Amino acid sequence: MKILTVLDSYPPDVNGGAYFMHWLAKNLGKFGHNVRVLTASPNISSKFEIFDDVNVNRFSSFNTPLYDGLRLINPILLKSRVKRIFSEFKPDVVHLQGRFVLGDAVMQEAYKQKLPMMVTNHLMPGNFAHHFKIPTKLNDRYEKFTWNWVFQMFHKCQAVVAVSEQAKTEILKNDYGGNIICIPNSVDTNKFKPRQRDTALAAKLKLQEEPILLYTGRIDKEKNLDFILKCVKKALEQVKFKFIITGSGASEKEIKKMIQDLALSDNVIFTGAFNALENEYEKIFSLADVFINACEIEQLSLACLEAISSGLPVIAADAMGSKSIVSQGKNGFLFEPKNLNQVTEQIIRVLKDNVLRDNMGRESRKIALEKYSLDLMCERYIEIYERILKGENLNKTV
Repeated sequence: MKILTVLDSYPPDVNGGAYFMHWLAKNLGKFGHNVRVLTASPNISSKFEIFDDVNVNRFSSFNTPLYDGLRLINPILLKSRVKRIFSEFKPDVVHLQGRFVLGDAVMQEAYKQKLPMMVTNHLMPGNFAHHFKIPTKLNDRYEKFTWNWVFQMFHKCQAVVAVSEQAKTEILKNDYGGNIICIPNSVDTNKFKPRQRDTALAAKLKLQEEPILLYTGRIDKEKNLDFILKCVKKALEQVKFKFIITGSGASEKEIKKMIQDLALSDNVIFTGAFNALENEYEKIFSLADVFINACEIEQLSLACLEAISSGLPVIAADAMGSKSIVSQGKNGFLFEPKNLNQVTEQIIRVLKDNVLRDNMGRESRKIALEKYSLDLMCERYIEIYERILKGENLNKTV
């Protein structure tokens, strides 16, 4: 089967949607399918490349001042270039990962050619509001407008997928009238697995034997790292540990300044971003004892999935997709968003109790294997491709 998939962001960009599309495309290839990815180029040059065994067309793009890391596709001759790729590749199915500029052009061409089309939604309007500096009083209007814009894409598709039950609920409560299929994000459980402490990486980061609290991901406002740092400061009053932050993003300077202001420079290690396609990234999990994620608007955190697959307990905000990953008291703890005392107590409890930590880690690994393997996700997407290719409309409510 020939599958054309599109998102305006793709590795080496660091975000969940980009890596979701890459892992899906790469593993569909292992199932014998021919996948072509359309995405933004990191510069003004368009090119075709084979990226980590995936065929990728990158379109000319430029930076936008609205959102650090977001690139806009150059619209000049875009439609004709998209049409040419359709003519050359001849896709059987089109899988949209978002609308934006390139996604919209692909959607219009697929619709014109009456090709079966589906979408996996990665967008939550709240993820972008602060980047676009939407005034609080206009937030409701902004969210309504954005959802309506997204729903226009949904209505052109024969299948719509949400990546968690909580994300599905969020879509439906915003008055989408079609059917939503839930297929959770996944993780490469062979790549991210419990492993012995990587002594070379530990030496590189100048670690001793103290417990490690870990965060990996983008360093952006919605990740609430400022809140985590306040919890770390308070927890250090009762237990000695290091907090490792791995990632990069728009809020990096503010977070580094806060580390200094809170006098945490001796306790917080900022590694910068590791390439998630390289082996060093998964090794960072071997150093950790506990993973933490305070984001309240992620549909289903890929970093949390990597953590549980690596056999780590997870402390996460009781919001959106984290509820699907963390079973309270079994493989970690959920906390009331912004509840500093509760998070502090959870950090202290897990870091101090080796037996609890080990039991939670084993449960995390079990959950990852049973619910979030790449093969399981690919099989479910292949089933949808085959059904819409046969003419079924899975977007209709019964």
